[in-house]
Amino acid sequence: MEDRRGRRVAFVAHCLLNQNAKAAGLAGWAAMVKPIIDILNEAEIGVVQLPCPEYEFYGLTRPKGEDTKEQYDCPEYRAICWELCRRTVDQVKRYLDAGYKVACILGIEGSPSCSVLTVPTREGVVPGSGIFFETLLSELRLAGIEVPVLGIPETADLAETVRELRTLCAGPSPYPPAMPQ
Repeated sequence: MEDRRGRRVAFVAHCLLNQNAKAAGLAGWAAMVKPIIDILNEAEIGVVQLPCPEYEFYGLTRPKGEDTKEQYDCPEYRAICWELCRRTVDQVKRYLDAGYKVACILGIEGSPSCSVLTVPTREGVVPGSGIFFETLLSELRLAGIEVPVLGIPETADLAETVRELRTLCAGPSPYPPAMPQ
């Protein structure tokens, strides 16, 4: 039997694949952010779901609160983020060591944890990453791992992001095409 895997993966913010994990009142989709998942599927890129540090810290019924970086910025939450990031970086390394390509890591803009470029604070939205991604990007740098990272907007029009992601995923697989069944 011939192995047909594409040997490309994307690490994706938990709530892009499971909107049910979001704080009450913040889900913009019924289940997952379908346009993003469709692009990865069309490009034959496997999906690795990142852990949700907010879920790990507060659980499913966590309060919405002010939904700012400061709301989560405490030593206990940072410790959870560090542990989850350590495991994630180890997983990325394992894929790379096995000869896979990590096509991208997708965060979610507007999240106090998983924002990539702009993060909500008490002063408003400012340049910077959420606590989890801040830690993840730092740990990846320390490990010498370079992977494209893209923030997916939570509420804005996805058209520009869809174009960016399509371009990012359009690169040919470094492996032979999948064999027809």
